[in-house]
Amino acid sequence: MAWMTGALDLNGDTRISAATVDMGAYEYIATPLSPALSSPARLSANQFQFVLSGTAGQTYTVEYSLTLTNWLSLLVTNAPGNPFITTDSTATNQLRFYRVRAGP
Repeated sequence: MAWMTGALDLNGDTRISAATVDMGAYEYIATPLSPALSSPARLSANQFQFVLSGTAGQTYTVEYSLTLTNWLSLLVTNAPGNPFITTDSTATNQLRFYRVRAGP
C-alpha cells in the first residue's frame, strides 16, 4: 500500500525490505550468507577440491597462496545459491592456503 513507503516498523527499520512488506510488527531483514570453503579433498598429486557456498548472485573470488602474503586468483564466480564443487587443477603437494572474498 502507498502509506508503507517511508513507514517504519517497531524497530525503526523501513517497512519495505527487498521490495516486499512483512506482515509482522518487525520487518524481516535477510542477511547474505558469508562465503565458505568446506569439504577439502586431495583428488590427485595436482588436484585439490573443495565446496564453495554463499549467497546466490554474489560475486566471489577464490584465491590461493603459498606464503599467506602473495595471493593469486583461482576462480571468480557468481554463486548459484547452492554449494558447488571447485577444483584447483594446479595444486601440487606443496602446502597451499585458500581464501574466498566477496565483492567485485
